[in-house]
Amino acid sequence: MWNNGFNHWNMMGWDGGGWPWFMGFHGILWLLFLALIAFALVHLIRGWRSNPAREAALATLGQEYASGRIDRDEFFRRKKDLD
Repeated sequence: MWNNGFNHWNMMGWDGGGWPWFMGFHGILWLLFLALIAFALVHLIRGWRSNPAREAALATLGQEYASGRIDRDEFFRRKKDLD
């Protein structure tokens, strides 16, 4: 039997030394994937909970405050009522 230094028992001479690194990277990828899913769910829930009427009311309130029709205390009182 001939032997030229090539290990015939392992694929192309590799002994699998890179697998622990790859497995750690694989775990990090799973964590990133789960974080992406959580991020998407949070944004979907926030999108469903948004109220266009409230946003319009806040915009109108901001315009009234900016134009000087209401003072600072009145602005914050009304804003608190909207929240």
